[in-house]
This record gives sequence, structure tokens and C-alpha cells, in this order.
Amino acid sequence: MGYYQEIIIIPDQEISPHFLWTKIMTAVHHRFSFFADADGLINFGVSFPDYDLRRKSLGRRIRIFAETKQELLQLGLDDKLAVFSEYVMIGSVRPVPEHAGHVFYRKVHEKPRLEVKIRHMMKKKGISFDDAAMNFTEAGREIRNLPRINLVSSTTGNHFPLYIKKEDCSSASKGRYNSYGLSTTAAATNATVPEF
Repeated sequence: MGYYQEIIIIPDQEISPHFLWTKIMTAVHHRFSFFADADGLINFGVSFPDYDLRRKSLGRRIRIFAETKQELLQLGLDDKLAVFSEYVMIGSVRPVPEHAGHVFYRKVHEKPRLEVKIRHMMKKKGISFDDAAMNFTEAGREIRNLPRINLVSSTTGNHFPLYIKKEDCSSASKGRYNSYGLSTTAAATNATVPEF
């Protein structure tokens, strides 16, 4: 990955960063979908420079990566995210620094049965997803401790959490990314993004 564009969420007393993450990632995902191949894979990767596992936080920044400056300009995030101009700063396209390390950011899937149980408990007790998840054993512990973005499916309208796991890597690995810009688990498409 040779170039990146950074989006920074501006702190706001009235609007939750979680709400903004939902809106931003939905818009970015939608834009990525225009560049997906038949398998739903894209050439754009994302990173979260302020990722904090201890606080289960993605931080306030997201970086979108591509091989060329032209690819990022064609993506057109400036226009797509203009509606959020009061809440985000969108940086210019820049080259990736030479000293950058390499990491994977992956979507972690919940076991479907576990999520069904958690959602059932949410409705039954009228509690949040996190509170309901605390009642289950080790099966979902790793997932519950990861940062997440709550999204809404554009096809079904269902709400779902997008859990994101960061993994360090000693060297760069080229490949494709899923429609959220995250590394896939398939060896042929497993790709790192720069970390700096």
C-alpha cells in the first residue's frame, strides 16, 4: 500500500463517537462496494491508528489505504463524507511513510448461536448487548472484549456488531480486503495494512 487518506472524528458533546463510527463506516462500506469484484473483495484496506484493546476502542481515526493516489481520489471520500463535515476532518491523500510497520485488521465473527442467545436475553431482560453478553461463558469472551462498530444491513435493515481484531505482522502481505476494508481469513486474500 503506497498511499492513504485519514479521517478524524472531531469530539462533540452532543453526538456519541459510536454513532459517528456507525455513520462513517456505513458510508465507507457503501463506497467500497462500487469497487468490489465478483467475490466482494476490494483493493482498499483500513486501519485504526488509535485502536485500544484495553478500552475496547477504535479511537478517533481511520486510515484508508490504496496502492496509488489515483485509486484514493477515485474512491471520492471527500464527496461521500461531506455530509459529516461538522463532525469529521478528512485529510488529503498522502504517501505511506517508509518506516511503517504492518498489521492485519480482521472482522471477527460471532458464533451465530451465541448471538441469538444474547439477543434473546437482551429482549427478555431489557438490557444492553454488552450486559446480556456478560452472562455467557468463554465462548464469546474474546469477541466481547474487541472494539466494535454497530452497523445496519442495507439489505435486511438488521442491526449487527462489526467486531474488529488487530494482529501484528512482521512483514507486508499483499492481497485483497473484504467490503469493510478488513483482511480476510483466506490465505490467498490475506492482506496487511501499514501501521504508523
